[in-house]
Formats: sequence, structure tokens, C-alpha cells
Amino acid sequence: MNLQLEVCKNHPETLAAWRCAGCAGLFCDACVKSIRVGPTSVRTCADCGERCESVTAAAEAAREEVKEKRDRNFFRRLPGAFIYPFRGTGVILLLIGGFFFGGFRFVRFLYSGVFGLLITVAVIGYLNAFMLSIINSTATGKDELPDWPGFTDFTTDIVHPYFLVLGVFAVSAFPLIAFIGAAWYFTLDPVVVLPVGLALTGLAALYYPMGLLAVAMYDDASGLSPAVVFPAMLKAPAGYLVACVVLGLVLVLRGLSATLLAQIPVAGFLLDGLVSFYLIVVGMRILGLLYFANEERFGWFKDIG
Repeated sequence: MNLQLEVCKNHPETLAAWRCAGCAGLFCDACVKSIRVGPTSVRTCADCGERCESVTAAAEAAREEVKEKRDRNFFRRLPGAFIYPFRGTGVILLLIGGFFFGGFRFVRFLYSGVFGLLITVAVIGYLNAFMLSIINSTATGKDELPDWPGFTDFTTDIVHPYFLVLGVFAVSAFPLIAFIGAAWYFTLDPVVVLPVGLALTGLAALYYPMGLLAVAMYDDASGLSPAVVFPAMLKAPAGYLVACVVLGLVLVLRGLSATLLAQIPVAGFLLDGLVSFYLIVVGMRILGLLYFANEERFGWFKDIG
């Protein structure tokens, strides 16, 4: 039912502005009584005398109710992550982003040095900003790709997201890097190095997705803290493990596509960029859905407001 198209009970040519809480009648401004109650005015029904509420307010309340009742089950919504990039204007964003990313990889292949480094930081920083915005958008219940991030300040819009995502990688990989350094310095036995190295690699792979989700939601370095990341893992273990497995499969697909498309001169860069961008969007959608399904369990912002 479209509340905006409902008309007054007594004046069918006029859109309804009020709904009676008692008889559910719809009325325009001329058909309700206004009663002064303290500093405010209350509209009442001319037929039954009950209080009337604004149709606009009722519509907003209905939308909020629908939002609250929206399916938050992670497992049911997970398959939809793969068609998410094609919803609404997503196809256009996907094509633009994919070919832009592919073009960047081609330019980076041609240039090196300081110029190449600046291009890399700028493009990856902007891509990171878009990745984080997808997570945020999904986490708030939106089902279409967000618009491209704004670009008004280089530090805020490029450098900040660049180092946020880099920080997630650094924190995730730090135990492994530290162990490799210690193994080299102390010349540890390979019998010890291999299993410990594999275990720490697995830890990094488990830490990174939740770290990225936390950083996207906090929008600062506090999301990197193990005190934030590890408890969240334990509060939604099944969903998180499934998310990690699916994200791992996405990475495998990314590697396979890159290998195949590398055989195509020039156009291979563009096609690989398109596939890579699509898979990145899917991955960020999965993380956003994980938060959307477990917002109360994580409790990251329960004390705010």
C-alpha cells in the first residue's frame, strides 16, 4: 500500500494528511480538529474523537519497521553477494571501476619510480575508500552499491583509507613477519619453522577479514586492536568461518582469472581489472553482511548515543 497516494475520506480529490488511530479513517487538514495540549497542537478525528497521526510519520514508522524486520540471516543472504554488484546502477559502477582499475594496472606496468608510486598510492587509496564504503553501506542495510566516494581532500580521502587498509595487513601479518625474522636470526630448525609458519599464516588469514570489517566500521586505527577483532570472531564463529572460506574461494577465482587473462595482450589488463573489481565488491559485500547479521552480538557501538 502506498500511503502517499491515499486520499481524504470526505474529499477524494485531496490527498490524506492524517490517519485516525481509532477508526483508521484518512482525512485532509480541513477534516480534523486541532486541540491545544500545552505547547503543542494535537489533531483529533471528527468522527470518533480519537487522536490522529501524520500519514508521513506513519509511512516513516512503517519503513523503519520493515527495516527492523528485514532478514538479517547471514547464511540466507550470502549467495546474494554475488549478484549484488549488478543491482540498481551497480552495472555502470562495475564497468567504470573495473576498466579504471584495469587501466591503472596497465599504466603502473609502464611507469615506475616516484611517478608510478604516486599513481599507485592515489588509485589504491581511492579503491580502499570505495571498499570501506561498500562495507559501511551494506552494514546499514542498503542493498545497492554506494556512489563513488567524494574527493575533496587528498589526506582524508586518499591517504587515510590507504593506510587504514595497509594497517590491517600489517597487524595481521606482524606475528608471521616477526617469526620469520626470528627464525632467520636464530637459524631455527626447519622442522620448527614450517608448522609454526603455517599456523601464523592461518592466523593472519583469519585476522585480516575481521580487521578490515572493524576498520571500516570504526573508520580509524582503533579497529585494528586485537581487543576488538578477536572477541568479534568468537561472537559469530560459524558465520565468520564461512565468510573466510568464501573469501578464500574468491581469492582463488581472482588468481585463476589473472593467470588466464594475462595471456591476452593489453585487453587482458582491462578484463582482469573488471573481474578483480567485481570480486572485490563481492568480498566487501560479504563482510558488510556479516556485520549486518551480527551487529548486536558484536556490540561495537552499543554505548554510543
